[in-house]
Amino acid sequence: MVNRMVMNVAIDMPAGLMETENEKNTSVYPEVSVGVPLVASPKMSMRNVDVFYGEKQAIYNVNVDIGQNEVIAMIGPSGCGKSTFLRSINRMNDTVDSCKVTGQLTLDGEDIYAAKMDPVALRARVGMVFQKPNPFPKTIYDNVAYGPRLHGLASRRAELDEIVETSLTRAGLWTEVKDRLDQPGTGLSGGQQQRLCIARAIAISPEVILMDEPCSALDPIATAKIEELIAELSKNYTIAIVTHSMQQAARVSHRTAYFHLGHLVEVNETEKVFTAPEHQLTEAYITGRFG
Repeated sequence: MVNRMVMNVAIDMPAGLMETENEKNTSVYPEVSVGVPLVASPKMSMRNVDVFYGEKQAIYNVNVDIGQNEVIAMIGPSGCGKSTFLRSINRMNDTVDSCKVTGQLTLDGEDIYAAKMDPVALRARVGMVFQKPNPFPKTIYDNVAYGPRLHGLASRRAELDEIVETSLTRAGLWTEVKDRLDQPGTGLSGGQQQRLCIARAIAISPEVILMDEPCSALDPIATAKIEELIAELSKNYTIAIVTHSMQQAARVSHRTAYFHLGHLVEVNETEKVFTAPEHQLTEAYITGRFG
């Protein structure tokens, strides 16, 4: 993990920064080498990924690997495509009729967009935590138990109890709620609700956890708890997090990917991205020249 950032490097504004959505100079977006492993043990691999909403293209030729037990942060200006790309990793974009994803996306070498891949089963392996805490209108216990019941992971109440306790413990919430498991999850504070949603996600033993701005609706204290949790969860899970906070990306991630107008401009070790970025667009963004 790193916590260093450079925020005051002066550079000339590259021409690419002045492009409009329909006037992209593609020469300013270097491609990641296709076919060359970007991490030693990739859990997920994405090659030549394009995403369209109807006629509008939102993601352009993205190539990236996500390593086993890695935390990778995706940063960039609003509307740059990072959340769209994140949602393509567990086929959440399937819920949008006009959305089309092309290219190859694999989980442990298995094509997640293959016809034989069940999206429900995929999302059990690749869980998601959303921007706004969204506990079900159920008890704390039933929020966490919902997934294991749905997927038949427990045959006896004792097994379900163990899953609930383990999940809440891993989410750092057990000691705070163990005496009120029969109370509504919606009655918790915002930070507690988000940790409950994380507990709900890990209750079905996913391999990958996607987090889309998980702290944007939280206060600094709750944010700090979620960031500590991310570090702890990375021991057992692969994590991809979209964040608008460069400071958060620097604190929690091993590698950082910078998106600009739907292009993956740079992906590298987090410390390198924030102290010695390879691309002028990345440098302009992290030094506050735009975004």
